[in-house]
Amino acid sequence: MNKKNCFFQEYQSVCNDICYYLGNEWRINKIKSWDLCIILTSPKYKDYSIYFRPEKGRINISGSIYSRLFRYSCNYCTVSENRKPQHIANDIKRKILANIDEEIKKYIEDLESYNNNLEQDKILKGMISRFGKLNDYHSSFTGFKLNNGITGEVNRRYRGNQQLVIDDLNVDKLIKIIGFVSTLD
Repeated sequence: MNKKNCFFQEYQSVCNDICYYLGNEWRINKIKSWDLCIILTSPKYKDYSIYFRPEKGRINISGSIYSRLFRYSCNYCTVSENRKPQHIANDIKRKILANIDEEIKKYIEDLESYNNNLEQDKILKGMISRFGKLNDYHSSFTGFKLNNGITGEVNRRYRGNQQLVIDDLNVDKLIKIIGFVSTLD
């Protein structure tokens, strides 16, 4: 059998030993791992994974937070295939897991902020929908059609600001809206 095709079987026991030396309940994630990659995870470090891959006669080890929403830095090191598991674990602790607590903390903060923003989006759309019907509008937060027939869109801007675009106004409605907006603080 080709050496690359059996990387998982060949290094599974080595990775189990590495997990033991790493502590913190690190273990092989057999669901995510495949023939050419062994993935270690720990319940203590949510969404953080360590990847082992063969590369040019060495083992490439990388660690990062997996997120579909955010991008985070990835830490790397390579080791010899013949290196002892305890020494590999020490390299992982020193080169890959050195700042894991700060990375996880930032990830949790980013996730909480994202969820809060989603909740704020639902509230804002709910408030707008009280005056008419919401619809999708190209490249905007939401489009709307009010009960009086006025259509437009709301766009997100930086620092929590919004942009309101109102379409197809006649002169009378335009003057009324400008007059109303001029009274806002």
